[in-house]
Amino acid sequence: MKTYNFLLMLAVCATLCVACDKNGEQLEVKMKFDVKAKSPSNSAQVSTVIFTGDEIVSYNGTTGEIVFANTPQGEVYEVLNNYNNGVLEFYLNGGLLFELKNRVGEHQSDVYNAPILRYGTENVDNGGSSNDGGDNNDNDTTAQRVSESHRSPANAELKWFIEDGYPNGKTINSTNRGSSGWEAERNTNSQAIAEGFNQFIDALKAEGKYIE
Repeated sequence: MKTYNFLLMLAVCATLCVACDKNGEQLEVKMKFDVKAKSPSNSAQVSTVIFTGDEIVSYNGTTGEIVFANTPQGEVYEVLNNYNNGVLEFYLNGGLLFELKNRVGEHQSDVYNAPILRYGTENVDNGGSSNDGGDNNDNDTTAQRVSESHRSPANAELKWFIEDGYPNGKTINSTNRGSSGWEAERNTNSQAIAEGFNQFIDALKAEGKYIE
């Protein structure tokens, strides 16, 4: 009888271990990222998957830089350039987390006060960085900020950044925004995607792809 009870206990433990393994596998399956895109020229277009979680290499919470791997569709720049000024949709497990405007050109003359994916450099002419907005002088006009921002060295490396707007963008979770004018608008629009964006960060942390 003792032998029977011992074998029964072993069988139960083995079953629990298998269940744990299966649950672990299911958890990995659930962490499924997709980045979809829509062309700005066709608002009725069905979104196309351009990146999966495998091609999201990392996200830096301090600088706002996101790194993508090249895909079978082509290099990162080539893929995103096809959707310049279009909409990017970030999904987790099939649910939409948030949307970003796609800005491929580094130097653009317009102002955009909602979350974006920007292609450009981290450095600006005032010695700050693109994510913190540098030394935003309240006496500067918007036109001046547009024309003077992102004057980067010729040898500066171009990267992708998730920011709260253009120009002089800050990270989505920045606490260093003003309470009036264009900064207030950016703050409102960033707060609108904060819940989904924080889910995005939590999932990246779980996969070891988040950089402090």
